[in-house]
This record gives sequence, C-alpha cells and structure tokens, in this order.
Amino acid sequence: MIQLPLDIGLSVREQIDNYRRKNNIPEPDEVKKIYNKQTEFMEDELKYVTSLRIDSEVLDYIDLFPNLKSINFEGVNEISNEELTDILNKYPNLESLKVKNESCIQRIDLSNLNNLKELEIISNQNLRVVDGLDDKNLEKITFYNNELFGKKDTENFCKIIYDNAYNGSECNIDVLYMDDFLKYLKENNLKLEFVKDNISWSEELKYGAYSNQDSITYTTDELKKAYDKARKIVKKYIRTGDSQEERFAILYEWMCENVKYDYDAIDKGYTNSKDGIARGRKNGTNGSVNALLYGECVCQGYTKTMEMLLRICGVRSYDTACIINDKKIPEISIDGKKAADHSDHSILKVNLGGRIYYSDVTWDAARFQKGEERKYFLLSKEDIEKNHKLVGEGGVFSARESVSKERMNELLSFAKKRIKESDKENTPSIFLSDYEKRYAMIVEKIEELMIVNSKTPLPNFEKDLRILLDARDEVKKDIEKFMNKEKEKHKKSIKEVEQLLGTEISDKKLVYDEELKAPRVVLKDKLELAKEEGLNKQRLRELYYEGKIELKKYSNIGLELTHEYENLKKKAPNHNNNDLDAMLNSDALENDKGQSLK
Repeated sequence: MIQLPLDIGLSVREQIDNYRRKNNIPEPDEVKKIYNKQTEFMEDELKYVTSLRIDSEVLDYIDLFPNLKSINFEGVNEISNEELTDILNKYPNLESLKVKNESCIQRIDLSNLNNLKELEIISNQNLRVVDGLDDKNLEKITFYNNELFGKKDTENFCKIIYDNAYNGSECNIDVLYMDDFLKYLKENNLKLEFVKDNISWSEELKYGAYSNQDSITYTTDELKKAYDKARKIVKKYIRTGDSQEERFAILYEWMCENVKYDYDAIDKGYTNSKDGIARGRKNGTNGSVNALLYGECVCQGYTKTMEMLLRICGVRSYDTACIINDKKIPEISIDGKKAADHSDHSILKVNLGGRIYYSDVTWDAARFQKGEERKYFLLSKEDIEKNHKLVGEGGVFSARESVSKERMNELLSFAKKRIKESDKENTPSIFLSDYEKRYAMIVEKIEELMIVNSKTPLPNFEKDLRILLDARDEVKKDIEKFMNKEKEKHKKSIKEVEQLLGTEISDKKLVYDEELKAPRVVLKDKLELAKEEGLNKQRLRELYYEGKIELKKYSNIGLELTHEYENLKKKAPNHNNNDLDAMLNSDALENDKGQSLK
C-alpha cells in the first residue's frame, strides 16, 4: 500500500478513476476495501497516472509513477539542474513538459525526449541554455520571460522557431526575440509571411492578483507594428558611438517625453481606450505595444517598453517587481489623478557595462510631465529600496553608488539635446534647406557656364544653358510646391488649435476710436502677442493634463502654435504707451458692451 499526501492524492485518484472509466476497467476488490482512497493507493494503480504537477513535495514521490507522459515543474525552486536532468532521463517517453518559475535552473537538456510534442518554458530567470531542441518536431512551443540567450544560441533558437512554425507548429515566444528573429530572417533570405500565422508573442504579467492572466499575447502583425516603431526610435536617436549610459539616458528621456500614465485604464480592466472605445489587448496597458502605439500605459508597460528599446540597441535590462508603500503612490499623481491603489509595482533593472542599477521610469515620467526634477534615474539597490521593496532581488549585487545628481543632469541634458537635434533633422526647415542648396548649386553652375562662354564661346552653350535653366525652374517649382504644402498643413493645425481653445489666433484686434466714435482694426504689438501665446499654451497644457489630448498631439500642436506666434511677432509693432492705451480702451469697451471684440 502506498501512502500519499492529500493534495497529491486527490489528483492521482482522479486520474486513476478517469482512466478506468475511459477504458472500462472495473475497480479491483482490494481497492474497494481501501478506507481513504484520496491518500492510499495500490502500487499497481499508479501505472495509470500519466500527468503530474511537480512541486517540492511531489518530488519525493515521482519514482512511484512509471508511465508519466506529461510533467509540469512549477515553483519547485529547490530543484537543481542535475535533478531535473535525472528526472527527464527517467521518462524518455514524455510528450509534454512545462518548466515555470524555477529560479535555480540554468540548463535544460531535452536530448533524451524523442517523443516530446509540447514544450512550455516560462519565467525561469536564470535559465541560459536549452539543449536538444534542434531535432524536435514539436506541435507547440511556449518560451518567454526567461534569461535571454547569447548571440549564438539566439540564432539557433530563431532557426528552431522558424523551422517548427514553417512545419505548422504553434509557437509562442518572448516579444524581446522579435528583433533577433527578423534579423535571422533577413540574413537567411526567409519570409516572415510564411510563418507569421503560426507564431504569437508574449509578455509576462507579474501581477496576477488583478490581471487574472499571466501574460499578454500578441499576433505577429500586432507586435511588428510596435516593434517597427521601437526600431525607428532607436535608429533615429541612437548613434554608433554612444555609450551604454548615453543610450539608456536617450531612451529614458524619450519615454518621459512621449508616454503618459494610463489612469483611466485602471478602472477599465487595464485596457486602454479612446473616446470610450477599447484599444489593443485585455491588460494591454501593462505592455509595450500600448506604450509604443498609443503613448499610454501603466507601470509595467513603461518597463516592458524600455526593455524592448534597450534590447534593440544592445543594452541588457529586466522588468523587476517591487512593492511600494501606499503613501508613495501620489508620486505619479497628476492634477489629482492617482495611480492604482494596490502596492504592486514594476521598475527597471539595467546592466550598464557590468554595473547593475535600478530606475523607476513610471514615477520619473510623471515627475517630468509635472515639470518636476527626476530622481529615480540609475539608483543603487540600497537607494531604490528606500521607497521600493524589491521582490526576488536578494542575490543581486548592484552598483555601490547611484549615479550622481550632477551626472544624471548631464546625461539627461545630453539626451534632450540629441532628441531635439534628431527631431529637427526631420522638420520642414531641413527639407527646405536641401531644396535651397540644390537651387544655389544650379545657379552657380549657370553663372560659371556664362563666364566661360563670355571668354571663349562654347559649341553647346545654348543647349547646356537650357538644361541648367530647366533644372533650376524644376527645383523652384519643387520649393513652391513644398512651401504651399507646408502652409496648408500649418493652417490646418492652427485651425485645430483654435477649435480646441475656442479662440481666434490673429495679429489684429478691434479697438474703440474716440474720434471716429467707432471700432477700428489695429495690429497687436509684440507684448500682447507674447501674453496671448502664454495663455493659449497654458490652456493647451490643461487640456493635456485633463486627458483631452494625447501627449504626441499636445507636442505637435505646441510646436505649430510657437511657429505661428513667431511669425506674427516678426510683423508686429513694438509695445508702446499708445498701444497700451488702445488696449485699455478696448478692454473698457468690452466691459461696457458686455461682449468681446475680435
């Protein structure tokens, strides 16, 4: 007679009874006599058990089950590489294997499992090697939130995924492999279209308490849209000679400038919405796709997005769980809006040249968007733990000291300047400058041709001159076309601003003329325009903080508004007392008549 603990016995007895029913096997008399069938078993019965979830307690009894086809290791923690290998060698006929949350496992060898059909390897933070996958013809592969492989193993892993997906296998892999996978396809002249429907991509959700699911899963098309955006960001702002510190600072600055905390999603199942219509996946606001495509997310979305961006530019980082004191939550409150009232939180751990730092991108983004100085940038473990209780980071040896405040400001100033310069490279003035340079070069060639011909008549002078004149006129048309297009875009933007703010942006105003006893049109002076610009920008900020316009739109409209007022101020008269008197008269007239004159 075999005695098993109750929590193991319940599952074992259920499997045995199901097997007997399915195969019309009557229950033996000796089994009928067992007093407690949930804890006591005949040894011969255990051969019917084909599936087992292994925890630290079950590990002591695993040798009792000779015919296991499916094993689930989840949270055993004590199990070592050697113990796992011994178990897998004892069961060469395994068809399904799951290894999840095993922090001690660094290597898994599947070489002996020739019948393996389903494989799930999830959230094993120290796993670095998986052997024996090359020759497997699997039906399903799930692999995410493990330690990412080195370059050589990553290339081999991408090949395995492609080959299995091409043969119809269902593959679900970590979103962070998208960059490596696309590089592998390009280098080997393979097409994503051949396998994309058989591959899905996952990000782990650490906070099951409120998510009721342990991951967000995207289709290839969904993730590729976000990945393409991430790739463009890295390509646009990161230079080959940038240090790892500088790369981190640039992407940190970009996140602070472009991604808002998604307060509304907290009350809507962590799903982003616009105008009441849900966007993206359930719990999507916890992930990188929402942050990149919609510019909004909650804490884990910030860290997942930084992970993706840093992965693309070769910097190692990790989404790290922590617990915060509720009193600290107002840190990310903007205009009275408050973050989630639970204490689970996500921050970023980053490896910069072997030095481990922690950063709270979420809190710093909110501080930046409130106009406050950032203070959670590249901190030591000791400093981050002053208001974040880290989870599962006991064995991590971080940098001895946080990056100094002076160094932080230096790096963020560098990052801000890089972003500003890179954005400027794509502004209309840059394109216009290119046209003007081409125009100047052609004019110079025309002048040279005419000078040479004046000294010694050239046989093909008229023909060559006509070619240059036509080229000049063509560039001139391009400049006019470009200018008209930009003017139309600007007019459209200004009209949108006027509708948003409920005002009219103009360099003219009506004032009451005492001599004429009637209002007349005059130009606003530079001081008036400057004050008006400040008021309109303040209202624009209020609309942004109220959540009525997105961050990207807020930035673009702000630039257009600045451009418009700069143009108006160039033509405006300087401020003088007469204009001030006129303005006061205008205000008096407005008060007397009870209405505004524009």
